[in-house]
Amino acid sequence: MSPLRDSTNMSYDTAEEKQLCQYLLGKLAEDEQRQIEEQLMTRDDLFQQLQVLEDELIDGYLRETLSEKDREAFEKHFLSSTERHQKVEFAQAFRSYVAVANEAAEKVPSKSSPWQTFWAALRTPTLALRYGFPVVLMAVLVGGLRMASTIQRLNTQVAQIRTEQGGWQEREQQLQQQFEEQRRRSQELEQQLVHTQAQGQKLPETSLSTLALVLSPGLVRDSGTLKKVMCTSETRLVQLELELSDHKYENYRAVLQDSEGSEICILNKAKPKRLGSNQFIVLPFPANFLPSDDYSLKLSGVSSTGEFDPLGTYSFRVLRR
Repeated sequence: MSPLRDSTNMSYDTAEEKQLCQYLLGKLAEDEQRQIEEQLMTRDDLFQQLQVLEDELIDGYLRETLSEKDREAFEKHFLSSTERHQKVEFAQAFRSYVAVANEAAEKVPSKSSPWQTFWAALRTPTLALRYGFPVVLMAVLVGGLRMASTIQRLNTQVAQIRTEQGGWQEREQQLQQQFEEQRRRSQELEQQLVHTQAQGQKLPETSLSTLALVLSPGLVRDSGTLKKVMCTSETRLVQLELELSDHKYENYRAVLQDSEGSEICILNKAKPKRLGSNQFIVLPFPANFLPSDDYSLKLSGVSSTGEFDPLGTYSFRVLRR
């Protein structure tokens, strides 16, 4: 162990020593404190260095050489640990034993001859020999208890950190699965839409298995004019016809959302189609993809640079019986 430094003005050989001392006095931020505790679990040299600094702080506290701020931090944070408090009590008791031994040594008569002093030393054990073994034994017990308590506390904190990391990974996997499922559904709907438009098919609106719904932009969900579509067990397809107020794009992008704002699917490269005298974006959806709820379709035009220009929102309600 290195000799104790002057605790009045603590000087540090490295920035790491300074950080350890601030850790012992509770002067570090929470994230820095947790980082130190994780390193103490893997670095034996750092743990030994921490013990040396503990001894130096205790010595400075007992000799009353700590600064006023460090003394307040020592009593508030350092002594809040039971094992450190016991270590301070042991150090204080040890200093008392040493003081008693020195006082007894000073009372030995100075007129004794060297031979008398020698024979007296052989016959009578000194206070240092009398109290030495109990003191060392006490030091070993206190040190062992303190080390075991520190290791247990650090193990608990590391286990807690690993548990939190496991929870984050599980949540990330769930979100990834949801994203993959949504992308798969979007691809299925997009393929169906492209296939239908490529063949130029328009299912009859009077078909019992197909329901057609013409929508205009700007209708909100709370409006009394919100259009509704009633699906039955025989309904296989819901065909949404989005009226275009100004047709100037070759491709369009439609995003279908439910009442909570969650995206159900995204359809890209939708082509306009003329129905009568107006231009429409025709989007056929499988009826089983649309449970009873309020929906909104956000339509955007795809510019020549690949950017999405918002055009409007088409809202509707699906009912089932």
